Amino acid sequence: MTNSAMPISSPHRRVRFLLPLAAALLMIAAAGPVSADADVPTVENGADPAGGETVLRLEEIWRAGGLDDEENLFGVIAQVLVDPENRLLLLDGQLSQVHVFTPEGEALDPLSRQGEGPGEVTRPNDMFLLPDGSLGLLQIFPGRIVKVNLDGSPAGTFDYDTGGGEGAAGGAGFAVLVQGMRKGDDLLLCGMNQAFAQGMLTQNRFLYSFNPDGTRKSVFAESSVTVDFARPEIDEVASDFCWGRFAQAPDGRVALAPARDAYSIEIRGSDGALQRVVTRTYEHRDRDELDMSRTRATYEAQGRFYPVPPAISISDFDPDVMGMFFMDDELWVLPSQGRRVQAEGVMLAYDVFDREGRYARRVAMSCPGDGVADALFPAGEGRWVLVRNQLSAALSSMGAESAGETEEPEPMEIIVYREAD
Repeated sequence: MTNSAMPISSPHRRVRFLLPLAAALLMIAAAGPVSADADVPTVENGADPAGGETVLRLEEIWRAGGLDDEENLFGVIAQVLVDPENRLLLLDGQLSQVHVFTPEGEALDPLSRQGEGPGEVTRPNDMFLLPDGSLGLLQIFPGRIVKVNLDGSPAGTFDYDTGGGEGAAGGAGFAVLVQGMRKGDDLLLCGMNQAFAQGMLTQNRFLYSFNPDGTRKSVFAESSVTVDFARPEIDEVASDFCWGRFAQAPDGRVALAPARDAYSIEIRGSDGALQRVVTRTYEHRDRDELDMSRTRATYEAQGRFYPVPPAISISDFDPDVMGMFFMDDELWVLPSQGRRVQAEGVMLAYDVFDREGRYARRVAMSCPGDGVADALFPAGEGRWVLVRNQLSAALSSMGAESAGETEEPEPMEIIVYREAD
């Protein structure tokens, strides 16, 4: 019998808190961590950073949405990007469109809409700018990448080949895409190829990079598993994969945390070769009653799509690494402890590692917000975007009701900050 589950958390990208229910049945799987290659150096860091803690104070520039804004309505914001004209792009996975704002906060016409026609998408979960200047919208299922120009006109699709044979993209089975990002010419995609046969689901999960022509370039993580729908289980720990726990550097390097219950990060070259492993002394963060209720409600909502109600098992604590991104040559990691209540006025705190993997400093983000319920996205040039009520909006969109959240969630609100001098 195979334990199975879908990813539920990813603080920066990625509703990443939760994926749409329409894809829930397709996201079940089990996998272990990627094994480290022999003779690869490990950078072992202690609990405290060499440079201590820095407080990064943020001041508001403008905001949109929320209770008092009837003109700007958001569903679930899953991703934030800045285009070459410095406009802010907000991917709305629930409304299946991209909200566009000028640097001053003026709302422009949205990009894309829900549908299956040219330039249309259904329940996108990620987006990225492509080398030809178009915007790629990542649709979960069927897993495809719809391209739109930044003037709103359709630009075709990005056709990719995972090389997975049966069940791969373009094959006879079902392809699922979960996340994507693009630095330079390399497009990084995380997803799975699936094939059904005699009540069994075979899944090949992957984190690959792709060339501009859509051919597979490098392998960063992969696993294969078979799910028995006659006796399904959802086991959060046994089902771990690196969903939401990877990042791509400007030079094509990829960082990923392969194991849920370990603060251990692999740094791989653009060719997929393991260069080093970075660790940090760390204590798990126990979940409180509300955390447990939210997590269980999420899996119960997914379980409604199973042919047989699954047995559900969830962990008593969060994954050690909740998300990460590169800023220039530094790796910013959001640990589970960093999302919890910090010093007064601090929303969350990142661990920052230098290029060699040394724990350089801790950065505390000083702005109003809840590190669990809200999401904070870097937006370049000293700007940050706070998405308020992201978690409750995602739970609501899935039909997941937890014991601690019985009231109607407040409308989602976007607050754009800049780093104070």
